[in-house]
Amino acid sequence: MADPYPVLTDIAEELSYIPPSLGMLIDHAIDTTSGLVRIMPQPTLAEIRSRLRGMSGRVNSILREC
Repeated sequence: MADPYPVLTDIAEELSYIPPSLGMLIDHAIDTTSGLVRIMPQPTLAEIRSRLRGMSGRVNSILREC
């Protein structure tokens, strides 16, 4: 059966990818027991936030193209 929403499917596939380096940073930043952000040195947190902003920008760009 053909995909009824191919463009939406393509966008969703792109959004589901998290670069391994970002995934590792997130894993180190979140306490798995509490789900809260761990206290960490400011440069590491700044790098995580910067990467998240970049990904958010990419998501918004993809959504605007549709």
